[in-house]
Amino acid sequence: MDDLKVFKVLDLEEFQKTFSAYQKPQKDHEEDQSFVRKVKELSVIDGRRAQNCNILLLRLKLTNEEIRHAVLSMDEQEDLPKDMLEQVTHYHIF
Repeated sequence: MDDLKVFKVLDLEEFQKTFSAYQKPQKDHEEDQSFVRKVKELSVIDGRRAQNCNILLLRLKLTNEEIRHAVLSMDEQEDLPKDMLEQVTHYHIF
């Protein structure tokens, strides 16, 4: 077989497209800069503690003001169960 005859008949672009390894398309420089500018979410407490606080607040079924009042008045009306009050003071939610 003559190589020159094969090269004339062969569509090299199609051959390369069919048998080449997949490569990610190159990103523009502007896209890279927008990725760098992306701001991460800032959290004061770790995720586990935040989740525990949210669970506690959902179980209390009181407004923030009612919880604050119960803690500051040392819960004279007993709005909060004792174990919940201990958890509220533990997490410093008020």
